Amino acid sequence: ITETPLTPTLTPTVTSTPLPPATLVGPLPYKIHPGSPVYMPSLNGTCAWTGVGGMVMDASAKGVKDVVVIVQGKVKGQPFESLTLSGLSPAYGALGGYEVHLSNELINSTGSLYITLYSLAGQRLSDPVAFDTIADCGKNRVIMSFQKIP
Repeated sequence: ITETPLTPTLTPTVTSTPLPPATLVGPLPYKIHPGSPVYMPSLNGTCAWTGVGGMVMDASAKGVKDVVVIVQGKVKGQPFESLTLSGLSPAYGALGGYEVHLSNELINSTGSLYITLYSLAGQRLSDPVAFDTIADCGKNRVIMSFQKIP
């Protein structure tokens, strides 16, 4: 009896690496609307709330739905990230309204929160825009609207 050494056989495995989202060439299509931010009381008048909302508009100031709105930064020193879609909060404008709840209490923040728009495919549509919050019952809702550049 003669022993024959075994030769291992390798079977290739197919793997996929996700591609990064395509980047837009040239300036990003959305800018913060002139006059933003505006500070107002919450929609239901409560002081136990801080949030940001607004409208995403096309070049003719009509609401645009299904734009991803991401708020990132820190709330009371803790990392914060939340996303929503434009069009889910009609109280801020037909089709393009959005709202992100930041806290169940009044908060002061300066330069620690940013809002950025993205397409459903993950393309960034705006530069990140910093905003502040004010711990005041009459100013606990930050209005940040965006408009597409013509």
